[in-house]
Amino acid sequence: MKVSNNEKVPSLINIASDLYFLKHREAGDSVSSILSNINSSTDSAQRGQIDNAEFGKRHALWQKEARELTPSKKVLWAFWGNI
Repeated sequence: MKVSNNEKVPSLINIASDLYFLKHREAGDSVSSILSNINSSTDSAQRGQIDNAEFGKRHALWQKEARELTPSKKVLWAFWGNI
């Protein structure tokens, strides 16, 4: 299976790096994990080890994980000098 529309995936490492820099460690870890899962699943799909349905399920999980990222209250409070 050819996985298309994945040209923006490498930018996730930059997003994770920015999150780490901004002290959002958990969010950086989550984005890094999503990137790792995307790369692994894409490789498996291109080798024919998983089918379209399985890739679709994994894609839905990545979307869910990304949407459930929550802001760090500690970092937000630091912006106002309260920490």
